[in-house]
Amino acid sequence: MKNLIKHLYCVGLIMAFLLSSFGFSTNLILECSYLDISEAPTCFQFSDGSELFLQAGQHAQVIGYDGCLVKPLGGGGLFVPFTKKASRKITITLRRLEPCKVEYCTLAALPLIRKSLYDELASQIGNTGLSLYEESNGNRIWLKHECDNLFESHYDRVYLALFRIYEEQGLIKPGCKVLETTSGSAGISFAGIGRKLGYDCYVALPAGGEKAREVALKNVGATIIFTDRDKYISAFPEFVKDFLHNHKDYFFLNHSMGKKGSQNEVSLAALEGIIAEVKSKLRIDFFLPAVGNGSSVLGPGRVLDSWSKLVAFESVQSAVMYELMYPGQYQDIYGIKPGTLSRHRLPGTSFNGITFPHIVNAVGSGIVNRVVLVSDEKMDQEYFLLTGKTYTEHLPHWDKYFPADFIFGRSTRCGIAVARELAKSVKDKNFLVIAYDKANRYDS
Repeated sequence: MKNLIKHLYCVGLIMAFLLSSFGFSTNLILECSYLDISEAPTCFQFSDGSELFLQAGQHAQVIGYDGCLVKPLGGGGLFVPFTKKASRKITITLRRLEPCKVEYCTLAALPLIRKSLYDELASQIGNTGLSLYEESNGNRIWLKHECDNLFESHYDRVYLALFRIYEEQGLIKPGCKVLETTSGSAGISFAGIGRKLGYDCYVALPAGGEKAREVALKNVGATIIFTDRDKYISAFPEFVKDFLHNHKDYFFLNHSMGKKGSQNEVSLAALEGIIAEVKSKLRIDFFLPAVGNGSSVLGPGRVLDSWSKLVAFESVQSAVMYELMYPGQYQDIYGIKPGTLSRHRLPGTSFNGITFPHIVNAVGSGIVNRVVLVSDEKMDQEYFLLTGKTYTEHLPHWDKYFPADFIFGRSTRCGIAVARELAKSVKDKNFLVIAYDKANRYDS
């Protein structure tokens, strides 16, 4: 019986290639843990499993292969046996027959293969380092090195969780076109992890930002779609609505919120791990997160111990959470409304124009004890020219009192600057600052 099966396999394989050589279509799509059929020849990257079943589909034709032995199965499928000596890479030449939306296997169809891939990524994300940066007035400022994740951001935690849950729910499958919006590091994590998982990643990014981030996005394989420069992130809602209306084969991950403007519990739960990892090593007296879309405030903040103080920071230009915490005070102090000054230079942090539920709920839940505004010399100059006042010069600054070769990015510098200011009035406390990214994510 085994010999008969082997004989049928060989006959089927020969027939498939004879048909293709005479121009007949076998109409096969090959599916595995990573697949990109945008061009031929195509490289298939497999997991470490001993064998992998590639399900048949439509719209692509196998016209050549090399590497391991490929055997046809009933129904047009292909079976690729693996051994310890077998190569993990097979190059298979495909011919696209027509433009189409490719259909792929779900996680449930290949549980061990996909689980292995997710586990491999999980081993490179989280459990980041914790270091004592400096002592200030008898206090200790600690850095949680989220920039040491696989794609150098805390958002690695978020996108590993988002891709997995949506895949398990059958909403996305490897090979799908997926969309995300970003002004900071989120898009890099999204595209980096998405490509590792076999997705075609598109990132909406405001024009006129840091060129270093554009380069980083391209390096991880993202397709960048630039949005309005002047509207910055406030252009995202209209862009997403129009884009998805005209591109129904794209899936929007949306790390910033859930359905109908609700919280994204997957994003928040993923970020809780930052605090859980630190609490096992030291007492957190002050936690100082940046206000972006509110995820890194609400997610970690809601699992702090009762004695911990949460002091969030954001640019004096935006003051989104500040205005929620202290209604009307901004205009009373600075003589202008939040958002009056030009676009700040802290990509990834808050900006007026979108009501993010994570910001609103962080304030509403009472976990935020204080919001501190930060500035820089350029913002000081603009504010002075507009108002003739120097109030912003007295705020913590991210562009002062750091060495030229400082390896961490602007958001981290903000957190340290705020911690130094708070440390002037307390003793023997631990301040926790997230090292969100490195200086290489900025142009200067």
